[in-house]
Parts: sequence; structure tokens; C-alpha cells
Amino acid sequence: MINALAQNISPDKSNRNRAYLNFNNTVENSFAIQKNEQNPNFRQKVLFYYIPQPISFKYYFAFKELENLPCPCCGRTMTTNKEIEDFVKNMTIAKGKDIAVCLEKYKDRLPDTERNVANILIKSAKKNENLQLDELLKQILKEPKQKLETKQREILKEIADLSKGLTGETYKIIQKDISQIDSIIKKGRNGDPFKRKKLIQGLEKVRDNESNPDNKKILENIVIKAEDIPTSGADAEAFIVKYSRRKPSEIAHRIIEPSQSTAEHIRPHCKEGSNSPANYLAECKKCNNDRGNMSYVDWLKIHPEMIDNSQKYMNEIIHRIIIGEIKGFDYYPQAVKKAIYDESGQQINLDISKMDEHKKEKLSKTKQARLALPSDVQLNVFA
Repeated sequence: MINALAQNISPDKSNRNRAYLNFNNTVENSFAIQKNEQNPNFRQKVLFYYIPQPISFKYYFAFKELENLPCPCCGRTMTTNKEIEDFVKNMTIAKGKDIAVCLEKYKDRLPDTERNVANILIKSAKKNENLQLDELLKQILKEPKQKLETKQREILKEIADLSKGLTGETYKIIQKDISQIDSIIKKGRNGDPFKRKKLIQGLEKVRDNESNPDNKKILENIVIKAEDIPTSGADAEAFIVKYSRRKPSEIAHRIIEPSQSTAEHIRPHCKEGSNSPANYLAECKKCNNDRGNMSYVDWLKIHPEMIDNSQKYMNEIIHRIIIGEIKGFDYYPQAVKKAIYDESGQQINLDISKMDEHKKEKLSKTKQARLALPSDVQLNVFA
């Protein structure tokens, strides 16, 4: 249960710097309520989640710790910090079928790339009962490595074709780089594999230093083509090749991390969006990172499914408020409805009628309770 409880914190800077958290590490003690308008001696009333450093005057959005909450953007079930911690802990020591069991539980929460990797690992884990996570990746590495190298060479060939239009010394530089990169893809460099990021950085440097406008235009197209080289975030083969050299804990965390529930600003913070629950959605880390500071007007052009998924998210939040799992946040649906309606250019208009009905019912019960009391008590209690 989440409660909107609070502790008065002095705005004095020295007091803020000396203040440390002493609450239990629970969801109940993890939420900050908004500015206390009624007490001018105190800047905020805040209850903070336990961390071992001085208090920060930013909200910790406790809805992130609600289990089985759907992402308002992609619609997939999100994973709490506690669930991620348990997943990584279990996967670090698990072998064979135990790895398969852990992955089966969470694979449907994952984006395409990570889910593809999970399915490959599940299949391999069932056949190799004594192998840990890093050993499984090494076991299956050969085929993904070959597929990745094929994709890399195809793009490298297209870059070589584009470079034929270059003139002078620039042409020689690019041709030399292409030859070196092809060799690295085949053999590696000092045991290290080809690194996409270094290639793009090198090409950008050549482009930025180029004075010939025709060459510069071609180099720009070459950089764009190089960005098509597969990444571990968008390609299962690239993921397996990259993380086959990592520890089980790092592999496990990287697999589950995109599903992590995070606090997403409805109006971006860089555009003066507030750090308050009224401007927050709990959203999976992948969707949060992908959106960046994009407005919802532009974001919905890429992800129109958010219109339906944000309603499913709000329905779940309202349900949990009504059943008492979330206390003290009756204002949240109305506040978020307005914020996302404005930020989306009126494209997302959430239905919160069930919340309105709940408020009316609560008000009715309060009135009935008052009427049930003796008249003199009514005056004292409800004055």
C-alpha cells in the first residue's frame, strides 16, 4: 500500500545538508507529496525513499514500485527495482533449466531484441543444464557471430560504394579505413571485436574536417549508412556477441533493464516540466529513453498505440486507488489527465469516470457518517 505521508523538512540549506533518511526501505515510505501551502515556515512536506546519502529535494515516484503495472506507451508489463534485483541475483548463480525458468517469467515484458535473446538462451539452457549465463552465451556464440559479420560486411560494402564518389586525399583515407575495418571484422584487433562506435566517430571526424562541399555531402551519407550497422540494443546477434564477454550479473541486468519502471515526465523537465506526481507517468525504461525530450505530439506519430495503452495504465491506477492499494492520491488521475491532454495536443483524453464515481461515493459516505453522529459531535468533528 502506498501512503501520502510526510515529514516537515526545513528549507534551511544547512539543515537540508545535514538531513539523512531514517525510514524503512518500503514503498509506504517512498513518496513525496506536494508543496505545503499552509505552513510558510516549511518549503515542502516530503517523505523520502531510503538511500544512504543526504536528502535530495526531488520527488521519488513510488508508483514505480507497483508490480504488474502496464507501460502507458508500449503496454508491456513493467518490472520494479525489487524484481530486477531478485532477477539479477537469481540469474547470477543459476544454471541450465533454472536460467530458462527465470527468463520464461519475464520474457514477455521485454522489447523485441531482448526477448529474442531470451528465447535463444531458453532453448540453449534447457539443453545445457550445467552452464551458467555467460557460459551459455559463449556456447551459442558461433552462429550469431557469423550472422553479425555478414550484416557488417554488407553495410561496409555499401560504404565502399558510396566512397567511390570522393576525390583527393579523402578518398584514400576512407578506402584505407574500410580495408582495416574489414580485417578487424574477420580477425579482431588484439582480441577485441570491431566497434561500431569508433567507426562512426572516425567518419564524423573526417566529415567535419572536410572542406570540399561535394566530398562533405558524400561523407554525410557515409556516416548515415554506418549508423545502420547493428547495435546490441536493436539486434539479437550483436547483443550476444557483445555480452558473451561479460559477467552473468551484467548480462542479466542488461536483459531485464529495458522493462524497468521509471518516472517519465509528461512535460519534459528541460521544458520546465515539474518534478511532481502530477507530471509523472510510470513508464518502462526503453520507452522513456527513446522518447527523450520529444513532445507527445511528435511521439504519437511514432507510437500511436500510446493512446490506448495510456488508458489501460490509468485504468489500472484508478483500480488500485479504489481498492485501497494506493492511498492519498485521489488527485493523480485528474492531474495526469490534464497534463497529458495538454502535452499531446489534445490527442490523449483519458477517461477517469470511475475515479469521479469513487470520489462521489467517498463524499457520500462521509456525509452519512456525519449525519449518524449526535449534533453536538458533528459541530466539533466536522467544523
